[in-house]
Amino acid sequence: MDLASTPTLKVEGVRKSFRGLRVLSDVHLELAAGERRVLIGPNGAGKTTLFNIITGLVPADSGRVFLLGKEVTRLPAYRRTALGLARTFQITALFQNLPLWRNVVLALLGGAGTKFSMLRPLSSYTYLIQKADELLDQWDMLDKRNVPVRMLSYGEQRQVEILLALAQHPKILLLDEPTAGLSPAETVRVVKLIDTLPRDLSMLIIEHDMDVAFQLADSLSVLHLGMMILTGDQHTIRSDERVRAIYLGAIAEKLARDA
Repeated sequence: MDLASTPTLKVEGVRKSFRGLRVLSDVHLELAAGERRVLIGPNGAGKTTLFNIITGLVPADSGRVFLLGKEVTRLPAYRRTALGLARTFQITALFQNLPLWRNVVLALLGGAGTKFSMLRPLSSYTYLIQKADELLDQWDMLDKRNVPVRMLSYGEQRQVEILLALAQHPKILLLDEPTAGLSPAETVRVVKLIDTLPRDLSMLIIEHDMDVAFQLADSLSVLHLGMMILTGDQHTIRSDERVRAIYLGAIAEKLARDA
């Protein structure tokens, strides 16, 4: 197998329904090594459901998922993580009452494959604590290492989620709306952090902010009503009449609801 030409992520004909409601219809997607793909589409298009199927949190009704050339359609989420898949969530999923350094050490424990013992204090994993401090220093958060996560700003918590995902040394990173709910200044910082991540890391990113999407994307895919209608570069997406109609329609619906 030629690993250089093998997609890091491949989705073939995935379908999913919930209680008879079709959410995904015959979705195909390929992500090349080092590619940064942004997945766009209005609310309810099926983007997060697709993420949940890729990561193993939700089973597909039909279709197949491959990571690094290996079929993982029936593998549980933790097995996919071990193969090099990491993700963040639209809603932060951190240990809110633990200090920042403990959150990072727990993520490092999972990525290192070290067996965790409830009888062994977390403070005894000195090599992981040192690694956690190095990561926090790289992300300019070392001064907050002892701060409970709940005391961090929402923007800082989003940054921590990305840091924890990277602590697992993934080959594929899925980011679910990394700038959702952020202030303009926080958005600029998070975009800059994502932009500085290693270029050999493949990324699939859900993003509603089109300005952010175009800043981050090597390519974009448009999901609408559960169907993948278009994949291409920025010019292709910007100039497509179907994409314009979809987003103009979504804006019109929002204005009608708010009226």
